Amino acid sequence: MGVKRKKKRAIIIYIIVSILLVYGLVFATSPNLFVRNTACLWILGWIYLFIFIYGIAGNKVIEAIKQQDSGLGFLVFLAVISGLIVWVLPFQYKQIVFTNTCEKYMLQSDKITIEPLNEKNVNSGGYGVCIEGIILNGEDYNLYNIPLTEGWEFVDGRPYTDRVGSEQLIIEIGEGNKYNLLVRKNNSAGKIRIYIGEDSKVFDLYSRDTVNRESLNLSSIFEDEMNERMIGKEIIYYICYYIIIFILLTTAYAYYLLYRKKRAGE
Repeated sequence: MGVKRKKKRAIIIYIIVSILLVYGLVFATSPNLFVRNTACLWILGWIYLFIFIYGIAGNKVIEAIKQQDSGLGFLVFLAVISGLIVWVLPFQYKQIVFTNTCEKYMLQSDKITIEPLNEKNVNSGGYGVCIEGIILNGEDYNLYNIPLTEGWEFVDGRPYTDRVGSEQLIIEIGEGNKYNLLVRKNNSAGKIRIYIGEDSKVFDLYSRDTVNRESLNLSSIFEDEMNERMIGKEIIYYICYYIIIFILLTTAYAYYLLYRKKRAGE
């Protein structure tokens, strides 16, 4: 009875620990991720939970390591390896959260607002702004659907302005669509401010050599906001991530010991 009670208590403890680890990952990322990505974290978490219950809760892992003379030393080695894995594997917090957050904000926005700033690079010979195209859900958007405001005109089928005082150009792209904004960069281009929702950023279109259909990095618009949100949660994420990797390596090592012991007894 004592053994069964001990095993039940171990199972409860490991279930609680695994849920806390999964929740830590979700808490650190879910406010900035889509539901599908959050669900992936939960699925991964329950895989780890399965390993907890059948691997560690059965005391096989602990017993196998205790029987080794160098068990403690090897655990330290696994702890170091876990840290290296967390450092190397492409599951870095900023990459995961930043990429998905930018995609989320862009999908939630139904329009792009382009504002000519009447400013230019010191090396530029003018204030030109040319919208070369929009890739909407993988296809070219018909630029003639863009209602031109004062100061803008179509030049070779593309919205263009080089006039001081031109008004903002509003491009309706519809909520839930993925898009890229293509511009022309050359030695007579000016600066523009692009708005997506409440966020905005200034882009300098000057280039010594002419570059047609240059895709702007619109995700950079959200960098400042993301840097503010990452403080604190990044620590939680890496702690949970590290513990999960360490447990996986420890479990694999213990089952290797059990397998080797079984082979030796045959």
